[in-house]
Amino acid sequence: RPRNVYVADSVTAVLVRTTALTVATLPAAAAGNAGMRGYVTDANATTFLSIVAGGGANTVPVISNGTNWLIG
Repeated sequence: RPRNVYVADSVTAVLVRTTALTVATLPAAAAGNAGMRGYVTDANATTFLSIVAGGGANTVPVISNGTNWLIG
C-alpha cells in the first residue's frame, strides 16, 4: 500500500488568470471535461454545488462534474 507523501518545505505560489465566461459559452459538461474549472459572470444564483444557470448578475467559480457545471 503506497504511503501519502507530504513535503513541508516545497511550497510554490502560482496565480492563474482565468478568462471570464458566460454560462452559455461554457463547454459541454461531458465526462471528458470532468474536473474543468472556470468562472462565469452571469449566474442567477450563488448556492455552492448547485447547477449553474445564466441570466443573473453573479460572478461565481464553476466546476464540471462530467454531467453538469456546478457553482463552487
